[in-house]
Amino acid sequence: MLDTPDSNSATVQFRKVLILPESTKNIKVLPCN
Repeated sequence: MLDTPDSNSATVQFRKVLILPESTKNIKVLPCN
């Protein structure tokens, strides 16, 4: 589930948007890059 910094910004943000509503409780655990 960890997003690699080497990935495209668009891809990273896209995945974040997808997991954001699903893992709202886990958002606090995810790093805000």
